[in-house]
Amino acid sequence: ATEDLDETRTAVSASGSGQLITTRLCAKESSYKAVISGWLEGSSGGVVENLSMTISEPIGGISTPATVSFSVSDNGAGGIDRSTEKTYWFRKNAEGTWDLIEDQNTLFRTGEYYSVDYYVYVKGGYTISDGASATVNGLPSDTTYSKVKYSDNRIRITANFGPLEGEAREQRMIEQVWFTIDPPREGATPADLKCSVQTAPAGALDPSSQAVVWYRCSSKSRSVNKWVEVKPGEAFVKGMFYSPDVFLYAADGYAFSPLTEGWINGEAPDTYFGSFYKSDKKVYLARMFDAVGGIPFTDVADSANYRDAVYWAYNACPQVTDGTSATTFSPDRICNRGQVVTFLWRAAGEPEPRTTENPFYDVSVSDYFYKPVLWAIENKITDGTGDHTFSPYVTCRNSHILTFIYRAVGSPGKTGEGAWWADALSWAESEKLLDGTYSGEFDVDAGCPRANVVEYLFRY
Repeated sequence: ATEDLDETRTAVSASGSGQLITTRLCAKESSYKAVISGWLEGSSGGVVENLSMTISEPIGGISTPATVSFSVSDNGAGGIDRSTEKTYWFRKNAEGTWDLIEDQNTLFRTGEYYSVDYYVYVKGGYTISDGASATVNGLPSDTTYSKVKYSDNRIRITANFGPLEGEAREQRMIEQVWFTIDPPREGATPADLKCSVQTAPAGALDPSSQAVVWYRCSSKSRSVNKWVEVKPGEAFVKGMFYSPDVFLYAADGYAFSPLTEGWINGEAPDTYFGSFYKSDKKVYLARMFDAVGGIPFTDVADSANYRDAVYWAYNACPQVTDGTSATTFSPDRICNRGQVVTFLWRAAGEPEPRTTENPFYDVSVSDYFYKPVLWAIENKITDGTGDHTFSPYVTCRNSHILTFIYRAVGSPGKTGEGAWWADALSWAESEKLLDGTYSGEFDVDAGCPRANVVEYLFRY
């Protein structure tokens, strides 16, 4: 009943003859509303009765989705809105289902099956007849070759192809890609770094389409959101980590296969520290470089498994730790609880604790670990060793450091079962924090050396 409507919240919108009209009706004292839509009658409206579509046949090793041409006609009715055209290509996999092809420059493969969904809307004021008919490449629709579906104002044409024929000259497969680039150095810009690429077979890339984009981060973070693109002309900064995204494209007559291998500066990038993706015509490589700078420690060998972690801890901003002297890091020296909490706090960016209430008798405001301990308490990373004691000079055991880190990341997958450190150890193993840091059976009660502490922090 009209007396139940809230006129102040009733709206009608229309833009003219042949256009969509929308009416919103709202009930009084209620959130209920109704939206009624329809087409205004006018000379620009009409009914689409018949369609014909022409689509070029894809060729294996030659065509890509981007090069296939489409032409749709409504036989003079003038109702097709070409600004709304969209196409989605799919390839049939070994299981018989269809995989969406996201890269429109992907080469079609000889002998395989493909399908395309073509969508287009009719113009405002036009509708599609319930009895509309269509042809695709001159053949009637609704066959195994193609299908056409309609709604009141949208058309979807599906066309299937395959097995595809290829040209007489098959594409040569690129087996390996070696990309080499200068490591970032303080004061240099991306344009200053020389790079080169080799392939097997040789000469298989299009050099005009090669692209390198650099990103920086203050730590070796897993989070993509923490990486910022380096602007053109921006200089590399000491203490920051850098990673290039490298895009390489196959030359005419060549394509990448699922077996193509790639390296950046001799290292396979398909690890946590990099990525390697490929389509038929494009390869993407990424690799994280050490922080810009150096380390002065004579007791950290280049071959040491913890070298990258020490490099990070020394050059990070803020610095996680320096050394035990100007030239030594003392990787085997056992850490105490005060040192470990301080390292963790610095790795988190030295956040200012919100509280000034200190619950511990053995932590004073003059201690270097004063703010780190308060921060750790308020973030429930530790609650001390007893009644009003933190025991900052007591040896930090493996169980302590892993639990500190586990709580700092939010205690993911917590079960509460087993020993107090069990969830932390399970998480650390699943995240590969412990890989290569010990031999034999892992001892949760053993003191944690400086090398392992920075390695765990570096990896988390």
